[in-house]
Amino acid sequence: MRSFVVWLLIFASLAACKTTQKAGSTGPDNGSALNTDLRRQVDFHYVEGCTFMMRGDYPNAEAKFRQVLKLDPSNHAAMYNIARLAVEQRKFNEAIDFGKDAIKRDPDNIWYYKITSEAYEAKGDFANSVAIQEQIVKRFSEKLDERLKLAELYLRNQRFDEAVEQLTYIEQQIGPNEETLLEKLKLYVRTDQNQQAVEVTEQLIRLSPTNSRYYELQYETYKQLGQEIPAIKTLERLLDQDPDNSFALLNLAEVYKKRGEVAISDEYLFKAFALPTVALSEKMRITQGLMQFYDRQPEVRPRVDKLVRLIEGAHPDAAGIYTLKGDLYAKSGQADSAAIYYRKSLDRDGSDQELWLSLLSASYQEDNFERLQKDAEEALEFFPNRAAFLFFYGLSSGELGDHDKAIYALEKIKKLGADSPDMLALAYLQLAEVYQKNDQHEKADENFELARKSNPEDPYILNSYAYHLSLRKSKLETAKELIAQAVALQPNEAAFEDTYAWVLYQMGQYEEAEKWALKALEHGRDAVFYEHYGDILLKLGRKDQAIAQWNKAIQEGATDLRIDEKIRQP
Repeated sequence: MRSFVVWLLIFASLAACKTTQKAGSTGPDNGSALNTDLRRQVDFHYVEGCTFMMRGDYPNAEAKFRQVLKLDPSNHAAMYNIARLAVEQRKFNEAIDFGKDAIKRDPDNIWYYKITSEAYEAKGDFANSVAIQEQIVKRFSEKLDERLKLAELYLRNQRFDEAVEQLTYIEQQIGPNEETLLEKLKLYVRTDQNQQAVEVTEQLIRLSPTNSRYYELQYETYKQLGQEIPAIKTLERLLDQDPDNSFALLNLAEVYKKRGEVAISDEYLFKAFALPTVALSEKMRITQGLMQFYDRQPEVRPRVDKLVRLIEGAHPDAAGIYTLKGDLYAKSGQADSAAIYYRKSLDRDGSDQELWLSLLSASYQEDNFERLQKDAEEALEFFPNRAAFLFFYGLSSGELGDHDKAIYALEKIKKLGADSPDMLALAYLQLAEVYQKNDQHEKADENFELARKSNPEDPYILNSYAYHLSLRKSKLETAKELIAQAVALQPNEAAFEDTYAWVLYQMGQYEEAEKWALKALEHGRDAVFYEHYGDILLKLGRKDQAIAQWNKAIQEGATDLRIDEKIRQP
């Protein structure tokens, strides 16, 4: 059984429809007379049409109103309702035709004009929409809300003087009010009459001194005029009304920051950050902006640290604070601590893909491949096809010797594609290295070539490909071409220079190899560089010097037993 409230709503809707129908019924209004039986049929179909319309069943509603017109062709109430339905269904020409016909039948019904004007406006025919609205104002001059609507239409059509005329008339009748003043404000802003706009905002403030929006409008207007001092005073007046107003606090902080008065700026900024009512998202935006300078400008660090503490105090249970602290630790080079806070944030909400990337990047920076593999595997539970997560899973699995898992993840990237050509190139490169470790040289070379094709001027891809070719003494001329291109693209990179030396060593070009080995040691210190240089010196017949370099390799942390064997050889 329907509730009383539902029946009441139905009754109210039908009553409204019935009132309109009476205006279009038989008698003097329509200039026609219907017999009682026909009148009963008209009423029945009309009420049925209203019922269907209330339910949102527009096709059946329209059919019923058209049945009314078939029985009573002069029924302007039915015409009006068909026009309403046509507007709802975006059949604007049809709405206009029925609306205009209804006006002809009953020129004293304001609703017929309104639906016609609305249809013209929705169609984009603003000239005719204005013309109909002008008829409304002329015929129903006492209706000030219709004058306000006409002023809005004039403003939209850049008929500014006529808009002012209507607004002035309304003010003469009822005095200044918020609606007319807001329309005037729009007009003055549109016509770049900023000083008049300021005066209007002042009137609005006097009418409603606790409405912060009017102070904000005045502030924005003063900014347009370039009048900084009055703009500041407006914000200070707003703070007098509302000491915790976030708009005023944050904008004052920004104003004084631009003026170079950082201490005053921070007073307002710190107060805003201490308030739980100021949106966490806004605080994070500001703080993350400052974090960009954290590692380059030491004076920024204490300010950022304080902002983070204030946010934590105002929003102790928000996941965002953990993200922010993670970013802070990442910026300060403490990747392990960053990972802890990123994890805390993800425990609250695991749906943030960028946060997962931050966590995985932190683990990667620490070479913590066990944690990286575990976290990447969890990220893939949420986003199984995200290329970056597959890449980190493949990378960590390859480093841990889980080659099957690495190949599965990286081959999946090849099938699905990646977020960018750079990411795809990295996936090919990593896959090539995994196949290389598995002695699947043909597949390794295939993926090295794909990596080159994806990013042909990446020196790291060129270096890796050349180095792996040199390790297996394969395609050495190609390896030489690759590493020559790499060192040309990025000179003075020690790892590239060592690869060049090793390729030349494998080709038997020992004197040239020595030159590149010395360049590598000039630009970096690494156990592999010393070992390679020792091997080159041995081939050049300088055994004592070779032993000295191998010993340096051990001092740099080399644990390869082959170095000890080289040293002990007679």
